[in-house]
Amino acid sequence: MQLVVSPVGGIFGTGGSNAITSYGLFNPALAAIGDNFINYTVTVGPCRAEAQTKISVEAFIPADLGNMLATTFCRNQEPINLNSFVQYVGGSWTGPGVVGNMFYPELANTGNTNFLSYETISPKSLCRDTSQIRVTIREVPVVSATADRYNGCTPVVVKLNSPSFNSGKGTWNISDGTQYTGLSATHTFNNPGTYTVVYTYEDEDVKSCSAQYVIPTSFVVQASPKVDFSYSPEEVTIADPEILITNQSTVLNDNNYVWTIQGQQGQLRDLHPKVKFTQPGNYKITLTATSIYGCRNETSKIIEVKNNFNVHIPNSFTPNYDGLNDVFIPVFTSYGLDARTFEMEIFDRWGHQVFRSRDASKGWDGTVAGGEIAKEDTYIYKIRYKDLDGRIYNTNGHLTLLRNN
Repeated sequence: MQLVVSPVGGIFGTGGSNAITSYGLFNPALAAIGDNFINYTVTVGPCRAEAQTKISVEAFIPADLGNMLATTFCRNQEPINLNSFVQYVGGSWTGPGVVGNMFYPELANTGNTNFLSYETISPKSLCRDTSQIRVTIREVPVVSATADRYNGCTPVVVKLNSPSFNSGKGTWNISDGTQYTGLSATHTFNNPGTYTVVYTYEDEDVKSCSAQYVIPTSFVVQASPKVDFSYSPEEVTIADPEILITNQSTVLNDNNYVWTIQGQQGQLRDLHPKVKFTQPGNYKITLTATSIYGCRNETSKIIEVKNNFNVHIPNSFTPNYDGLNDVFIPVFTSYGLDARTFEMEIFDRWGHQVFRSRDASKGWDGTVAGGEIAKEDTYIYKIRYKDLDGRIYNTNGHLTLLRNN
């Protein structure tokens, strides 16, 4: 500013300051903050006159924003201290969502119509400065999540889905410690218990807004029975075809049990049943356990009932009609012979056939043609037969006919 004096033609000075030129142009930027005393001197010959005035200079406080303030916020974000973004604290903030020096996104307008202003003022309100930014408020996503089932017996496979979105980022946190990423997930509950699922969704925009959804229905998982059994004896033959089955399921007395045995009608419900087989072969035994909560589990084992087919062929006989050892006949076990294939021939030492039978129940009574008892001697037998498993046997041997009176 140019100082006005009378009379003109004098000299200005500030006692060493450069705030004023010699012809009276005052520059506040070069002055001291506070009071500045300006002297004016006029000299005419030996006569000198002086005048003085005071100019007060106030500090200018800029309203510049220092740290870059984000311009997009989610409505559910925490309040922000706006003073943390200015170079000089002490000014005032105004605008939608502003309370004091705090910005509350939840109180601002949706969209980009939020203008936040920061104004600084010098102590005597002579110097003002203002900065302004535009802030966009984005709404929080409305999130939901569903499951295809909420209870069951281990293992329970649950499909989780967020039907409201087809893009963005989803995170599933399950209370058993498992986490999945995606808009959908499939989880298997292997242990009994009650579980909760929390779904967090985050959209894909420049400023990602997120929201959480707790599925209100708890997931209740019941334990399936652990099913097992053993049997004795471990080797089963048709000669001793009865077995004792021992139920080894856990917890044993907490379940109902049903036994299904291949080849036998009906089902057994004994805890430890006894089973008797009538024929050799492989039999599937299935144990089904049902808990008090309706959880089912089953296991099966194949039991082989072996054919211990055998034959005893005597090496002598005495056809004297005393009722003891009168007939030469092979003795087969009670099960296993295919009687349709049986054939037995008896030859004397010269190779002449003296007896032939295709009936396993009919042996040689020692007689030859004419009905007489053959002479006491050693004879040769040939026996051919097949068991019910299809194995063919050809047995040759010697037998002695004794004529004991």
